[in-house]
Amino acid sequence: FADQGSGFMPYDAFVHLEQADSEQPFILPANLTRYRFLLEHATPNNPDALPVGFARHEDDVGLTCAACHTGQINYQGTAVRIDGAPGLIDMIGFFTAVRASITATLADEAKLARYVAALGGRGNEAERTTAARESLTTTGRWFESYLTVNRATTTEGFARLDAVGRIVNQVIR
Repeated sequence: FADQGSGFMPYDAFVHLEQADSEQPFILPANLTRYRFLLEHATPNNPDALPVGFARHEDDVGLTCAACHTGQINYQGTAVRIDGAPGLIDMIGFFTAVRASITATLADEAKLARYVAALGGRGNEAERTTAARESLTTTGRWFESYLTVNRATTTEGFARLDAVGRIVNQVIR
């Protein structure tokens, strides 16, 4: 959970975002395990119980090396974590789902109102709603750009990710 300088969206936005097709939080463990992230309990360094490999960078949330390079073997009720092992996550599926949740929040006034209420903050409701809409729109554009720039002929999924190519594409972009 140590910050490595990455960020894919505002931390508070991620923590309060709902799943695209429900009112359930996106960070609900049952949702995050769909992408095979390794769950963790809340700690002082991880107060929202985000999975292994998520870290706060100032006001953003990002992924660390551990997201893609920590494996786990479960045997007879015992879980053994292996640092440096390949992760089995579906990062592209995860990013696509985050983008879908952002799109759904922007398209549904009731979902947006719940999101704004969860965020809290200063100012009246109209000001907070405008700020939230602008922030989600900017974040949604980042995801759209990331997913578009990094198109590959190979369909990525669980345990399949061209990390080097994606990093190079992001840096060059």
